[in-house]
Amino acid sequence: SNLDAEAADRVESLLADVMDAYALTAVLVTHDADRARRLGQRGIQLQDGHVNHSGSIDAVVR
Repeated sequence: SNLDAEAADRVESLLADVMDAYALTAVLVTHDADRARRLGQRGIQLQDGHVNHSGSIDAVVR
């Protein structure tokens, strides 16, 4: 949502805390590979609206 770096870090921290506290799953859409690695365990990569890769976050985000 076009957040500055500081705000994005705060949202990431809050999301991680809530996910851990309540054992929740979230759908995160991002272009930030580092953020995806920190928050995700599994992922998909889309290209032209089609699934290009899916699997562990490290396999998808390379």
